[in-house]
Amino acid sequence: PDTLRQEGHHFELDDVDGKMTIKGVVYNEMKGAYSDPERVLAEYSQEAIFPDITYGVESGGHPRNIPDLTWEQFKGFHDNYYHPSNARVWFYGDGDEGRRLEKVNEFLQDFEEIDISSSAVPLQERWTEPRAVEHTYDCGSEGDPSNKYMTTLNWMLTPMDQTEPEKILALTVLSQLLLSTSASPLRKALTDSGLGEDIVGGGLETDLRQMSFSVGMKGLTK
Repeated sequence: PDTLRQEGHHFELDDVDGKMTIKGVVYNEMKGAYSDPERVLAEYSQEAIFPDITYGVESGGHPRNIPDLTWEQFKGFHDNYYHPSNARVWFYGDGDEGRRLEKVNEFLQDFEEIDISSSAVPLQERWTEPRAVEHTYDCGSEGDPSNKYMTTLNWMLTPMDQTEPEKILALTVLSQLLLSTSASPLRKALTDSGLGEDIVGGGLETDLRQMSFSVGMKGLTK
């Protein structure tokens, strides 16, 4: 319970005449994350192309939902997923193999194997046609809000485990060539278009089970 109170949420009263406020390490971190418009756009972009699986929700927890997290949910999630049955053990170097296995056994012998099938991330079903989604965000009180629109185009690509390593490497290099410098052709074409002030979107994403590509602009007018 103390860990949840510290990392998740708890009430604090800074002044006897003031109002109680919600505090928590992760809660405060996520409030800061949601104050960054480009970070919010990236989340909405990922949510748009993975609406039916876990990639479509915020992994760190949304500040509006974190205070609803109970101790039972918190402990249950940890017990189910932060378990050796859901882990891989890696060794490197030229140490004695027998000694390594002994050390692993010292740690694992007190655990019983559990069913971790629920931790598998399914593939997002592909669409038959493009979709468009719109969201609002807090653009602040300074400046003209009419030129603070942002947009991205997002593509879901092939699953990582169904794509040849050479193709993943080639796509990674291609993404860098298209976007990484001011002279990159796609980046230059977008910035020179006059449609907005700069590009947004991270290009190729290879950290998830299914690759994706995202690019867009900020500083747009509707």
